[in-house]
Amino acid sequence: TKIGLRGNSLLWETGDQIQLTAVTAGIEVSDTIATSVLKVFDIAPEDSSKASFSGFVTLRSEPKSCYFTHPAGETMSVDAVKGTVKANYSSQDGTHKPFLYGKTEYDPEGMAVGLKHLGAVLEITVETPGVTHISLVGNGIEPLSPVIFNPEDDTIEKPTEDVTQITVPVQKEGKTYIFVPPVNFEKGFSLVCSNG
Repeated sequence: TKIGLRGNSLLWETGDQIQLTAVTAGIEVSDTIATSVLKVFDIAPEDSSKASFSGFVTLRSEPKSCYFTHPAGETMSVDAVKGTVKANYSSQDGTHKPFLYGKTEYDPEGMAVGLKHLGAVLEITVETPGVTHISLVGNGIEPLSPVIFNPEDDTIEKPTEDVTQITVPVQKEGKTYIFVPPVNFEKGFSLVCSNG
């Protein structure tokens, strides 16, 4: 995706994608959840932070709830039984791909949903030659990924796995981005530069 910053808004561009996870009312059998990547088909000319996306999912019965996540793909996933979103912050490429989520009830006429940020963003300019990677580490060696989030009540489960470092490649052109999970860094955090 190619998403720009304007205040707290995201500016959508042609080619951007989000992921849809559709869930039917009963989730006891395997055919009651389906995912699809939705692509931008229209961007509001007066406000490019608003866009329309299109795509298809196939289910035997009409969905009840729809989850929307960004980035599209394996970085974000939905647990339909628990109704939670899982964000894997250790899978980042250094480009501007914020972790976003939204949930709404299904409407066959189309759905409008606002995507919320799941964490913060560090925008980094690397001026030292030879630096190829940057790692984010909590000074208290806090677990950073994955984060489990419940959109129903906006609650967050602390990461429990031993992922204590997020490493991204430095962008050869432009700024490098690290998307930071909603973790309380009681002792602050450090950025570690590496030449590989």
